[in-house]
Amino acid sequence: MKKEKGISLIVLVITIIVIIILAGTVVLSIANNSPIDKASEAAFKTTNREYSTELDMESISSFANGIDPFDLEVSSANIKDHISVIKPSDETKYNIQNGELAYIGTNEKEGLWVNELDILNGNAPKMQPVKVPNVSATDEGLTSAAATNDGGFVTITSMTVATQRHAYINLIDKDYNLVRRVDLYIVNNTSLREVLVLSNGNIAVAGYTMNASNIPTAIMLLYSPSLDELKREIYPIPKTSYTSWGRNIIPTPAGGFMVLNSAEKLNASQQITDAYASIYSYDASGNKILNNVEVRCLDAGLFLVYDGVASPNGNIYLCGNNYKSGKATPNVIGINALGQAKYEYVLTTASPYGEYRYMSILSDGTLVLDRISCTSSAGNPYETAVETIDYLNVSTNQIKNVNLGIAAGLPIILDVSTGYKDNVIVVSLDITETPSVYKYKIFKLSKDGDIRWTTIGQAGQTNIVLKLLYSSKNKYTIFGQYKATTTSPYAAYVADMIP
Repeated sequence: MKKEKGISLIVLVITIIVIIILAGTVVLSIANNSPIDKASEAAFKTTNREYSTELDMESISSFANGIDPFDLEVSSANIKDHISVIKPSDETKYNIQNGELAYIGTNEKEGLWVNELDILNGNAPKMQPVKVPNVSATDEGLTSAAATNDGGFVTITSMTVATQRHAYINLIDKDYNLVRRVDLYIVNNTSLREVLVLSNGNIAVAGYTMNASNIPTAIMLLYSPSLDELKREIYPIPKTSYTSWGRNIIPTPAGGFMVLNSAEKLNASQQITDAYASIYSYDASGNKILNNVEVRCLDAGLFLVYDGVASPNGNIYLCGNNYKSGKATPNVIGINALGQAKYEYVLTTASPYGEYRYMSILSDGTLVLDRISCTSSAGNPYETAVETIDYLNVSTNQIKNVNLGIAAGLPIILDVSTGYKDNVIVVSLDITETPSVYKYKIFKLSKDGDIRWTTIGQAGQTNIVLKLLYSSKNKYTIFGQYKATTTSPYAAYVADMIP
């Protein structure tokens, strides 16, 4: 009898414990899927749609009256003037950016709900977990990336193999799986600088290789959408004692592309005595249209070219520096489809050394340029470099300078791109922590140069972002390289950033 009572007591205790665990699980489940939360979410989304609808009606009215609604910029303090139904408790959570309602509140749940709506999230994004790890155990650096026509990506990376630098083209699907990887090694060290996906899906890459005489010479390769090689160009050295560097690939209005190379001549003291842009153009199938057209400064200066973009009117703009009389000055040269120089802008500056390194373009043709200015051209001029962003109107030559507050030192800006509603993304490097820790620092600017937000990498971790693409209104795909520890090799990666 005592034994039965003992067993009953044990069963009772176990039953009570199970009931407590089940009760806790139910409470947790209710907390995570609370009817109150669901109701709050539904109310929040309904209210946001009401705000957006009223703003959309104002935009339609503005457009009918000849006013560009995308120019509307309104702070939280004045938002009720444009959205009369907004609740007083919501006024500090929103502003209007480029004519669009933007959420700037700090509530994490509301931020997630906003990302599910067709509403701009005005907060700085955060990096999501790394999607594609390095495919090698040794140092691998990323150079550039582009979106493919099926929603995936193609990246170009490089890695040293048995003392020689190899370039790699990596095809990644929309789910971030590595589909194919091509090892590109031509003669000696091979490096790719830029990649372009054409309208027919073909993939063009440009860079340089060291020829048998160890002289850099520009290269271009064209691949099918599945990375089968279609065409290979190893451009001849332009003239005796010249080098040729592959700089960029620029889309042309007819759906083809232009390869931009920099031809430079050095004397025995390694000083540049001649420099110009050398361009080749092709259709989307790789048939050559232009062959080694020289683009020079209009005022007889030497043209060291770094980047180029195509404009909405069909012209192509190149940037770099105009070197003359011992002074390098930032400049832009505009060319037509035949490669003929029709325009040059040379920035007036007191600095003895300056240049434009990266450029992008807005829908109205305004150029956005990364400018480096140095107070000394002796030794390593970058020791005193200051970087800023210039907005250049090529129709009027009016220029607006945006100071991002980047301290003087080695060149920090790594890419400049434009995306949703002409917002500008500047990808830079933060080296303020320690000399051995490099973190990404990304700025979002409006089309008028106002800083929307900045985001910076995690402290104590080297993480360099080299390219950023808009995936959607509130999502960015970033490409870069990181180190797990300060002594680890670099690993190339792809990741998402979402507010």
